[in-house]
Amino acid sequence: MHIRRRKSFLRLVELARLIEASPDDLEAVRAFNRLILAEIVHAERAVRSHRASYRELRRALKTGRSDRSTSTALRTKIKRAGHCIAAQEDLIFIWKCFGDALAFLYLDKFSIKHAFFEVDRRGIKIGAGLIDGKAGLDVELACLDAAISAGVPAVLCDITNVLRYGDVCLLGASDPMLLEVKSGNRLSQRGKRQMQMLDRLHAFLRTDHAECFRGFDGSVRRVAFKAPEQTNIEALNTCINTADRDGQATVRPEPGV
Repeated sequence: MHIRRRKSFLRLVELARLIEASPDDLEAVRAFNRLILAEIVHAERAVRSHRASYRELRRALKTGRSDRSTSTALRTKIKRAGHCIAAQEDLIFIWKCFGDALAFLYLDKFSIKHAFFEVDRRGIKIGAGLIDGKAGLDVELACLDAAISAGVPAVLCDITNVLRYGDVCLLGASDPMLLEVKSGNRLSQRGKRQMQMLDRLHAFLRTDHAECFRGFDGSVRRVAFKAPEQTNIEALNTCINTADRDGQATVRPEPGV
């Protein structure tokens, strides 16, 4: 975590704990959304800047007639720019993990995972593109604010890793209610397909049944897992604390884990 972003990181941890303790504190939910969004946009702009520098340095190395020392310096700068891009992309993933945390605080953890996969074929659904400069972001924020003002917790799907359908997810029930927010009155072919896939997902979550779901032939049914849940949170936390103190740690709370 870059030291300049540490303050935001700690604030998000604080907000996550606050929401966990008081799920009805929707102003904290609003602030949580806004801070994650701001940090993702900040990182995306840094990626864009580093990529521009990377391209310019590569062009200078290929087209310039530099001596050996200059070429070596250019290669060093190219490598450094590549590391900066990777670091910012990792940071975006971390910020989106906070968005995931918000979703998992309200939704059933098994239900939410259905929004991560394709509904018409096997595989993980492709994630969202850049948020910075996204057309319709203002409308999505207005929808988010309207839901929160109406007493319904919500999260922007683009600030999560796991919610890959829709633009805004309502968190008022155990299953995700995903909303596709459009600024225009007409849907493109891509928009129509998105709505069809979203309708299929909602139908499955509503009825616990689907035909030819995720590339599987025949009927698919969702049933409750009746065995008592077993977690290893205590072992995980102990392992994290040990790793923080010693640099690394391994635990085996049960066979196979």
